[in-house]
Amino acid sequence: MVRHRRRDLVASARGLAALALSSFPLLPLLVLNLNHGATLERWGSAANAMLVVYVPYALVVLTALAAHAVLPWEVGYLATAVLLGPLTLVRPLVAVGGAAFAWFAVDALLVRLGVVVALVVILSVERDVSLRWYRPARA
Repeated sequence: MVRHRRRDLVASARGLAALALSSFPLLPLLVLNLNHGATLERWGSAANAMLVVYVPYALVVLTALAAHAVLPWEVGYLATAVLLGPLTLVRPLVAVGGAAFAWFAVDALLVRLGVVVALVVILSVERDVSLRWYRPARA
């Protein structure tokens, strides 16, 4: 049996670090928003609007992963290839769609700025993590 425990732990730690670093720009923006009268309800409205787009996408992804885990391996791999491959390609469009839906759901300028910052973080974190930690070694 191949053991990947150490690599899995390292990848998990890197993921938590990426989450912490990518969330940092939103914290001062949230504080600035609260000081200028924007309420948490407006942030909640923007978040709910994003979730309207993101949750169906996530459910399809989780269904494909469940199929991979539960069904016989041939069907599981087929479900993974048929669903996760194309869904990976449309992930940036889903991110932009959720941000656009949130943009039109709120009228507070600072909350809209937060939506844009969140979109930039979503679109950049995967690329940055891949380049920083998983770049192939040069010979």
